[in-house]
Amino acid sequence: MALLNRLFNFNIESFIVFKEDIGRIDESILVKEGNLWAKEFHLTRVNIHNKKECFNLSSLWCEAYTNCPSIIEAEQAVKKMHEHGSLCFVAVKDNTYVGMLWLGDNNNFMFNRIGCFLQHEIKKSVYHHIYVSPGARGHNLQKALRLLALDNARKSDTNNIYAFVGCKNFSSIKNFLEFSCCYRLIYHIAIDIGPIKMDFHPKLSIENWVSH
Repeated sequence: MALLNRLFNFNIESFIVFKEDIGRIDESILVKEGNLWAKEFHLTRVNIHNKKECFNLSSLWCEAYTNCPSIIEAEQAVKKMHEHGSLCFVAVKDNTYVGMLWLGDNNNFMFNRIGCFLQHEIKKSVYHHIYVSPGARGHNLQKALRLLALDNARKSDTNNIYAFVGCKNFSSIKNFLEFSCCYRLIYHIAIDIGPIKMDFHPKLSIENWVSH
């Protein structure tokens, strides 16, 4: 059975895809709203080449993903994310990382499979691996980190930022509705047969973008 699972894998998921048009977001909102949390939490972009910052981020990664076997594997994971073009933004309290949000570029893994239907668009980014420690929840840190990432993206050549949120993740859906210009429902079927990977999006032509 273990050998069969390695050779064949089937997975079906549903997501709400959010789209943020950077050109439509007022820069003053980013500054005003972002400062609301600056007094209690320090928000910053991680320098992955700084050993202390990398270690702190790796520790938060182990907390977020309990299946990560050790801090060494966590450090390898975050460095790999960075090497593949992702930036990480964190919330810090008392020198401890309590929240993270990653911003991936056009070549991010999210666009390779789940978001492959967006391959025609070139200047895009994606939020991924968003996590806030249980003790720090209730302070709108996910929103604050998004504002920091948005401000960073405004300085690049990105036009739109996407987020793929699981249909049962109601708190994230609520948070992403605020700045997104539109959203849509997608179904994703992933089939892996050995080295062959196939992706299907049923009803893609039926479910349209909804503006709000």
